[in-house]
Amino acid sequence: MKIISIEQIKDLEFRPVVSVGMFDGVHIGHQQLLACVVKEAKQLSTSSAVITFSNHPRLILQKPNDNPISLLQTNQERMKRLEQCGIDYVFTIDFSVQFSSLSPAAFLDLIVAKLNPVLMIMGYDNYFGRNTAAELDTILSKGFYRQMKIYRTDDCVYFKGLEVSSTQIRKALGSGDMPLANAMLGYSYTLCGKVIDGYKQGRSLGFPTANLSVNPLKLIPRKGVYATRVAIENQTLNGVVFIGERQTFALTDLTIEVHIFDFDNDIYNQDIELLLVDFIREEQRFASVQDLKNQIKHDCDEAKRILT
Repeated sequence: MKIISIEQIKDLEFRPVVSVGMFDGVHIGHQQLLACVVKEAKQLSTSSAVITFSNHPRLILQKPNDNPISLLQTNQERMKRLEQCGIDYVFTIDFSVQFSSLSPAAFLDLIVAKLNPVLMIMGYDNYFGRNTAAELDTILSKGFYRQMKIYRTDDCVYFKGLEVSSTQIRKALGSGDMPLANAMLGYSYTLCGKVIDGYKQGRSLGFPTANLSVNPLKLIPRKGVYATRVAIENQTLNGVVFIGERQTFALTDLTIEVHIFDFDNDIYNQDIELLLVDFIREEQRFASVQDLKNQIKHDCDEAKRILT
């Protein structure tokens, strides 16, 4: 898959089939839409493409009192998932305040001028451009914009009666409902980052841990203990991860630390990936270090049961 800034495009030698959106999470709803893009591109003997933003619009447009944005994926994670969906090209746009003022027609003019798509397929609830609804609906009702065919899919994906969306996935992660979040994503929710120095309290307790530094924009699930798989050094191992503030030691900084079963290699400064499988328990403060050790042992046993 090739990733190209739309500003660098001068003259494409093909007319792609495209879809446009942020695709945060690339969940099973997105995957169904992208499969349609790939299928149409193959039938038309051309390339499939996604038009997306290199920075989330809310980062540019959010006001001081707005809640901080939390993304289901970093850009690197998002691009990896788009590639796994079979997309040939990703054309990126740097979102800005000036860009946000474009009307739907002005946005489509840009896309046609740069990419000249043969077809644009939109998600059932996707809108773009300033004052979007009426103008975009009028364009869609015609089925064409200049020489580009354009239509919106009718498909809405549900799981156990819930509409699959990035918002629903965020809610599931906020409550620690990993089975629901992972089912909607179509894969295990991941936390990726570099292993950094910690307080080494886990080692003193007999459970050495790797402390993870993640992208500050990444959504961190509910605080607590999780069963996890760990992708590291070209292998996938099992482990238990704690997300919280280590209340027993009177610490207040948020930590993400994973104990990897049957593994004691030096992995400082290495990048690892945690694939969260299930929530075990919420964080808590223990009366003694021994009580904490006993609970960690129980957490490990429970994680092993879940991951078996």
